[in-house]
Amino acid sequence: MALIVSRTNNKGTRDILIILGSQNIERMQEKDQFELNWWQTPYSKQLPGTIGISYATDVEMMQWEQLARQGKQDEVIRLATSGWKYRAEKGDHDLGPRPF
Repeated sequence: MALIVSRTNNKGTRDILIILGSQNIERMQEKDQFELNWWQTPYSKQLPGTIGISYATDVEMMQWEQLARQGKQDEVIRLATSGWKYRAEKGDHDLGPRPF
């Protein structure tokens, strides 16, 4: 199961963080995609802003789900993105997606 947390940003759009668990990763390794149907979310009336994707162990997933249910989305986002840093040598860039 995935955990999806969100918050409205200062541009009026909604930033989304999709946190995938081990079962999601296993399915994706079999080319079984994860999908989010935006129109089925409770925030579908807002345009999406930044969409991030992270990973959680099974234990983290349980802990973070509890925090999310307590309304502590910012704490979940902080924990799930705590290792983020800009790594140009690994392909990070600020040019946006490259359409093919």
